[in-house]
Amino acid sequence: ALGRAFFPFKFLLALFFVMWLSALLLVAAFALLGAGLGAIDSAFDSAAFSRRTAFLLAIPTALLFSYTVLLSAQAATILIAILLSCLIARKVDNAAFFVGAVIVAAVAFLANAFSLILFVPLAVLTVAGVLDELGNNFADRGKVGNKPAGLFLRYRFFMKLAVLGFAPLGVLGWVYFFALVAFDAAYEAVGVVTSKK
Repeated sequence: ALGRAFFPFKFLLALFFVMWLSALLLVAAFALLGAGLGAIDSAFDSAAFSRRTAFLLAIPTALLFSYTVLLSAQAATILIAILLSCLIARKVDNAAFFVGAVIVAAVAFLANAFSLILFVPLAVLTVAGVLDELGNNFADRGKVGNKPAGLFLRYRFFMKLAVLGFAPLGVLGWVYFFALVAFDAAYEAVGVVTSKK
Protein backbone atom coordinates (compact mmCIF):
# COMPACT_ATOMS: atom_id res chain seq x y z
CA ALA A 1 0.00 0.00 0.00
CA LEU A 2 2.83 2.38 0.85
CA GLY A 3 4.51 1.62 -2.46
CA ARG A 4 1.31 2.41 -4.36
CA ALA A 5 0.99 5.68 -2.42
CA PHE A 6 4.48 6.75 -3.51
CA PHE A 7 3.92 5.79 -7.16
CA PRO A 8 2.40 9.16 -8.24
CA PHE A 9 5.30 11.00 -6.56
CA LYS A 10 7.87 8.81 -8.31
CA PHE A 11 6.09 9.25 -11.62
CA LEU A 12 6.00 13.05 -11.26
CA LEU A 13 9.66 13.10 -10.22
CA ALA A 14 10.63 11.04 -13.28
CA LEU A 15 8.52 13.27 -15.53
CA PHE A 16 10.14 16.39 -14.06
CA PHE A 17 13.61 14.88 -14.66
CA VAL A 18 12.80 14.00 -18.28
CA MET A 19 11.45 17.51 -18.93
CA TRP A 20 14.56 19.16 -17.50
CA LEU A 21 16.85 16.78 -19.37
CA SER A 22 15.02 17.54 -22.63
CA ALA A 23 15.34 21.26 -21.98
CA LEU A 24 19.07 20.97 -21.23
CA LEU A 25 19.66 18.93 -24.38
CA LEU A 26 17.78 21.51 -26.45
CA VAL A 27 19.85 24.36 -25.01
CA ALA A 28 23.03 22.33 -25.60
CA ALA A 29 22.04 21.67 -29.22
CA PHE A 30 21.50 25.39 -29.84
CA ALA A 31 24.84 26.18 -28.16
CA LEU A 32 26.64 23.65 -30.37
CA LEU A 33 25.02 25.17 -33.44
CA GLY A 34 26.12 28.65 -32.42
CA ALA A 35 29.67 27.45 -31.77
CA GLY A 36 29.81 25.59 -35.09
CA LEU A 37 28.56 28.56 -37.09
CA GLY A 38 30.91 30.88 -35.20
CA ALA A 39 33.87 28.66 -36.00
CA ILE A 40 32.99 28.54 -39.70
CA ASP A 41 32.55 32.32 -39.75
CA SER A 42 35.91 32.83 -38.04
CA ALA A 43 37.69 30.56 -40.52
CA PHE A 44 36.61 32.74 -43.44
CA ASP A 45 36.59 36.18 -41.78
CA SER A 46 39.76 36.06 -39.72
CA ALA A 47 41.53 32.90 -40.95
CA ALA A 48 41.62 31.62 -37.36
CA PHE A 49 41.98 28.13 -38.81
CA SER A 50 41.88 26.49 -42.21
CA ARG A 51 38.92 26.75 -44.55
CA ARG A 52 39.22 23.01 -45.11
CA THR A 53 38.40 22.54 -41.43
CA ALA A 54 35.44 24.91 -41.86
CA PHE A 55 34.09 22.79 -44.72
CA LEU A 56 34.47 19.62 -42.65
CA LEU A 57 32.69 21.33 -39.75
CA ALA A 58 29.87 22.60 -41.98
CA ILE A 59 28.46 19.12 -42.61
CA PRO A 60 27.90 17.96 -38.99
CA THR A 61 26.73 21.46 -38.08
CA ALA A 62 24.17 21.39 -40.89
CA LEU A 63 23.02 17.90 -39.88
CA LEU A 64 22.62 18.98 -36.23
CA PHE A 65 20.76 22.09 -37.44
CA SER A 66 18.43 19.87 -39.50
CA TYR A 67 17.87 17.45 -36.62
CA THR A 68 17.09 20.29 -34.20
CA VAL A 69 14.62 21.78 -36.70
CA LEU A 70 12.72 18.48 -36.61
CA LEU A 71 12.45 18.40 -32.80
CA SER A 72 9.47 20.74 -32.53
CA ALA A 73 7.48 23.46 -34.25
CA GLN A 74 9.11 26.04 -31.99
CA ALA A 75 12.66 24.91 -32.76
CA ALA A 76 11.84 24.76 -36.47
CA THR A 77 10.38 28.28 -36.41
CA ILE A 78 13.36 29.85 -34.62
CA LEU A 79 16.07 28.08 -36.62
CA ILE A 80 14.40 28.64 -40.00
CA ALA A 81 13.99 32.32 -39.03
CA ILE A 82 17.74 32.48 -38.30
CA LEU A 83 18.49 30.89 -41.67
CA LEU A 84 16.10 33.18 -43.58
CA SER A 85 17.36 36.32 -41.86
CA CYS A 86 20.96 35.39 -42.71
CA LEU A 87 19.98 34.78 -46.34
CA ILE A 88 18.08 38.08 -46.58
CA ALA A 89 20.92 40.01 -44.90
CA ARG A 90 23.44 38.26 -47.19
CA LYS A 91 25.28 36.65 -44.30
CA VAL A 92 25.49 33.30 -46.10
CA ASP A 93 28.66 34.70 -47.59
CA ASN A 94 31.05 31.80 -47.90
CA ALA A 95 31.06 28.38 -49.53
CA ALA A 96 30.86 26.44 -46.24
CA PHE A 97 27.76 28.36 -45.16
CA PHE A 98 26.24 27.81 -48.59
CA VAL A 99 26.86 24.04 -48.41
CA GLY A 100 25.34 23.96 -44.93
CA ALA A 101 22.29 25.95 -46.02
CA VAL A 102 21.72 23.57 -48.95
CA ILE A 103 21.92 20.54 -46.64
CA VAL A 104 19.46 22.10 -44.17
CA ALA A 105 17.04 23.05 -46.96
CA ALA A 106 17.24 19.57 -48.51
CA VAL A 107 16.65 17.75 -45.22
CA ALA A 108 13.83 20.13 -44.27
CA PHE A 109 12.16 19.56 -47.64
CA LEU A 110 12.53 15.77 -47.56
CA ALA A 111 11.28 15.57 -43.96
CA ASN A 112 8.43 18.02 -44.65
CA ALA A 113 9.75 20.20 -41.82
CA PHE A 114 8.05 23.27 -43.28
CA SER A 115 4.71 21.87 -42.11
CA LEU A 116 5.95 22.37 -38.52
CA ILE A 117 6.57 26.09 -38.89
CA LEU A 118 4.49 28.65 -36.98
CA PHE A 119 4.18 31.26 -39.73
CA VAL A 120 3.28 34.41 -37.75
CA PRO A 121 6.18 33.92 -35.30
CA LEU A 122 8.39 33.01 -38.27
CA ALA A 123 7.64 36.33 -39.97
CA VAL A 124 8.23 38.32 -36.76
CA LEU A 125 11.45 36.47 -35.91
CA THR A 126 12.78 36.76 -39.45
CA VAL A 127 12.28 40.54 -39.43
CA ALA A 128 13.92 40.68 -35.99
CA GLY A 129 16.80 38.56 -37.29
CA VAL A 130 17.36 40.83 -40.28
CA LEU A 131 17.41 43.84 -37.93
CA ASP A 132 19.94 41.97 -35.78
CA GLU A 133 22.24 41.34 -38.72
CA LEU A 134 22.00 44.89 -40.04
CA GLY A 135 22.47 46.30 -36.54
CA ASN A 136 25.45 44.04 -35.94
CA ASN A 137 27.04 45.30 -39.17
CA PHE A 138 26.45 48.87 -38.01
CA ALA A 139 28.00 48.16 -34.60
CA ASP A 140 30.99 46.38 -36.16
CA ARG A 141 31.80 49.54 -38.11
CA GLY A 142 32.30 51.28 -34.77
CA LYS A 143 29.56 53.84 -35.19
CA VAL A 144 27.81 53.23 -31.86
CA GLY A 145 30.63 52.46 -29.41
CA ASN A 146 29.89 50.62 -26.16
CA LYS A 147 26.78 52.56 -25.31
CA PRO A 148 23.66 50.51 -24.41
CA ALA A 149 22.39 50.90 -27.97
CA GLY A 150 25.71 49.68 -29.32
CA LEU A 151 25.70 46.61 -27.08
CA PHE A 152 22.08 45.93 -28.07
CA LEU A 153 23.03 45.93 -31.73
CA ARG A 154 26.36 44.13 -31.35
CA TYR A 155 24.85 41.21 -29.46
CA ARG A 156 21.69 40.83 -31.57
CA PHE A 157 18.90 41.48 -29.10
CA PHE A 158 16.01 41.99 -31.53
CA MET A 159 15.30 38.28 -32.00
CA LYS A 160 15.87 37.50 -28.32
CA LEU A 161 13.24 40.08 -27.36
CA ALA A 162 10.88 38.73 -30.01
CA VAL A 163 11.19 35.17 -28.64
CA LEU A 164 10.81 36.54 -25.11
CA GLY A 165 7.64 38.33 -26.20
CA PHE A 166 6.10 35.12 -27.53
CA ALA A 167 6.95 33.09 -24.40
CA PRO A 168 4.18 34.43 -22.07
CA LEU A 169 1.66 33.81 -24.85
CA GLY A 170 2.56 30.12 -24.89
CA VAL A 171 3.56 30.30 -28.55
CA LEU A 172 7.26 29.75 -27.87
CA GLY A 173 8.22 28.17 -24.56
CA TRP A 174 10.59 29.92 -22.17
CA VAL A 175 13.23 27.27 -22.84
CA TYR A 176 13.57 28.56 -26.41
CA PHE A 177 14.60 31.98 -25.12
CA PHE A 178 17.42 30.36 -23.15
CA ALA A 179 18.28 28.19 -26.15
CA LEU A 180 18.61 31.28 -28.36
CA VAL A 181 20.75 33.01 -25.72
CA ALA A 182 22.98 29.91 -25.64
CA PHE A 183 23.20 29.94 -29.45
CA ASP A 184 24.32 33.58 -29.58
CA ALA A 185 26.61 33.28 -26.54
CA ALA A 186 28.42 30.29 -28.06
CA TYR A 187 28.74 32.09 -31.41
CA GLU A 188 30.24 35.16 -29.74
CA ALA A 189 32.51 33.08 -27.48
CA VAL A 190 34.07 31.33 -30.47
CA GLY A 191 34.66 34.70 -32.11
CA VAL A 192 36.39 36.03 -28.99
CA VAL A 193 38.60 32.95 -28.60
CA THR A 194 39.62 32.78 -32.27
CA SER A 195 40.34 36.52 -32.42
CA LYS A 196 43.06 36.03 -29.81
CA LYS A 197 44.96 33.49 -31.91
